[in-house]
Amino acid sequence: MGRYVIRRLLQMIPVFFGTTLLIFLLVNVMGDPIAGLCGDRQCDPATAAQL
Repeated sequence: MGRYVIRRLLQMIPVFFGTTLLIFLLVNVMGDPIAGLCGDRQCDPATAAQL
């Protein structure tokens, strides 16, 4: 049972780093989420401030 727990804990390390990298890339590649909501046209400043 102890070997199973240790193996699962060691498997958790690459999963943690992979998930962290994926979230980091998604946040930085996507850019500004408010600009993404407005689409191709420029957002109204009042709408952007409200969002």
